[in-house]
Amino acid sequence: LALRAKLDAVFFHLYGVTGRDDVRYVYSTFPIIERQERARYGAYRSRDLCLAWTDALAAGDPDAEIGLQDSRRTPGGKRRLIARPA
Repeated sequence: LALRAKLDAVFFHLYGVTGRDDVRYVYSTFPIIERQERARYGAYRSRDLCLAWTDALAAGDPDAEIGLQDSRRTPGGKRRLIARPA
């Protein structure tokens, strides 16, 4: 799930789809996936992770660690972006 979300963000970036609303729209066209993820995780995780990766790429930080925990820094001091519901 995390790798797919990162790849989605990279492809969005390469194709010039950088707006958060545009990314949300594309993900909204997959209602079955959304329903499955909401049932399993309580959130649309792949979309939320992709949005976090999109933010990281826009900030010029493609090596950022993206996670779902509530932590802003990793033990090594590297910045961590938190995927939050859109």
